[in-house]
Amino acid sequence: YTAFQEDPNRANLIHLISDGHANSGVTNADDINTNFRNAQGNAPIALNTFSVGSNANNRLLSKLTIYNTGRLHYISDATVRDVGLNDELTRIFDDYRCPILSNVNFNYPDGSVDQLTITSFPYFFKGQELAVSGRILSGEDDYIRMTITGVTRSGNTVTWRRYISMRLASQSEEECLVDKMSAYMRVKQNYTDYLYNPTEELRN
Repeated sequence: YTAFQEDPNRANLIHLISDGHANSGVTNADDINTNFRNAQGNAPIALNTFSVGSNANNRLLSKLTIYNTGRLHYISDATVRDVGLNDELTRIFDDYRCPILSNVNFNYPDGSVDQLTITSFPYFFKGQELAVSGRILSGEDDYIRMTITGVTRSGNTVTWRRYISMRLASQSEEECLVDKMSAYMRVKQNYTDYLYNPTEELRN
């Protein structure tokens, strides 16, 4: 955190390694998250959690990760046994040393897509994939316009503009894959929304 204040281009991250069982002090996930956010001040921190062991409380760790735009990593008993916890964490931390981009945003300026999942990401790391799902609205064009912006390590804003064909692949297997991916991302987004706002509609 101190290093981030001295150099804003660094990734502002906290890594929490835990079995997810909160058994001392504040144990409620919402209260833990509230305390965490109140302590951040004006420099938001992404929280990555590392779930260790087969008996880990992944629900709590998942909540903390989603609340704070981080990533949840699962480290199994087999990995600890065969690779070693220190070696596995070192391998993962190498990818977090310095992000390729920060403040990454996907934009669809002509309003051709709605029901979008998350389109803003705090960081983009080496080997990471960013995916956005949405519903294409009917229109006269055979493509949709997409703009991606991000900030490099040197602090420069970069922009990519892409044109994506609206014609789905004719092969049924590829169409099925697109449908499954879209459905998975929609369910994941609904789950995230439910954690933030547990309404009966989202629960159903």
